[in-house]
Amino acid sequence: ASSSSKPGGGVAAALEGYAGECRWLTSDADLEDPVLDEFRSLKGVQTTGSEASIIAEGPEGIRMLLASDFVVDKLLVKPSLFETLRTSLEERAARRGEAPVLV
Repeated sequence: ASSSSKPGGGVAAALEGYAGECRWLTSDADLEDPVLDEFRSLKGVQTTGSEASIIAEGPEGIRMLLASDFVVDKLLVKPSLFETLRTSLEERAARRGEAPVLV
C-alpha cells in the first residue's frame, strides 16, 4: 500500500484473507504513485493492435470485464466498490489459475 492508512469498516473486513495486491490512496501525496501513471490520461490514449486497451467503467462493466477472457492487469476503484467486487476478482483468479488482479 502507498499509505499506512487503510480504509475501515466493511472494506477492512473485505480485505481479510484477500490474496491479491491492493494499494490504497489516502492522501494527495499518494496521487503521485507511479502505479497511477497509466490511468492518468486513459481517454486520450489511442493504441492499436497488441497495445490496445479496454476501459470498463462502473460496477457492472467491471464485473463483465472480470468475467471475460480479456487480460486485466489493474483496476482503479473506490474502496467501497472493492467490497462488492472481491468475489468477482477471486472467481476470475480461480477460473484462470492466476493471482488476483492488482486493485
